[in-house]
Amino acid sequence: RPRVPKPTPLDRPHVCGGCGYEYIAEIGDEDINITEQEAIECYKSQVNKVITNAEKINMDNMVESVTPLVMAEVNLNGGAEQENTIAYNVTLQNTYDGYEVVGNYMSGIVDDSSLIYMSGNWNKMEKVSMRSKSVIVDFDSAYSKVMENTTVQLASAGISESKHITNSKLAFVLNDVTGYYEPTWVFDMNDGSVCQVNCLSGDLNALE
Repeated sequence: RPRVPKPTPLDRPHVCGGCGYEYIAEIGDEDINITEQEAIECYKSQVNKVITNAEKINMDNMVESVTPLVMAEVNLNGGAEQENTIAYNVTLQNTYDGYEVVGNYMSGIVDDSSLIYMSGNWNKMEKVSMRSKSVIVDFDSAYSKVMENTTVQLASAGISESKHITNSKLAFVLNDVTGYYEPTWVFDMNDGSVCQVNCLSGDLNALE
């Protein structure tokens, strides 16, 4: 069976404090002149100006990505369709100790004028002490649990198609029971679903 990379497990949960944000202006339809890197810098300089009701975002604890927003213009004379970049969608992904904090991000749209849209959820993370030693679920155990669960589900549904893991990562995922962001193995499946195995409890959570 195919194997996927194995990150190093963590041993402590984390707690957060923060809230969600949304800021909306208007997206234009004109071709922009700024580059992707300029859009990132613009967004990073503007995001903390918009957030006024919570602690500022630490730009050292995030991973950035950018996607062009393209508008297609149809040539009524039969010529080729023309695509214009009208804005960039910039996303800042929250991390802690180099690991993604799932569901913690800020996403915004930037054009030549400024930041014109922003939404997301961002929490400040801090390490907390464990009262008792926990059994850490390693990658192989988590992998086996996901594949066993997948086999049972397909068999009970009478489905003969195969289902396999396409990617895996170690991340912090919010445990709704404890209220902590806890180290969790996250497996992306080939059908678009996601399976999560908590490193502390071994609980499996399948997200369709």
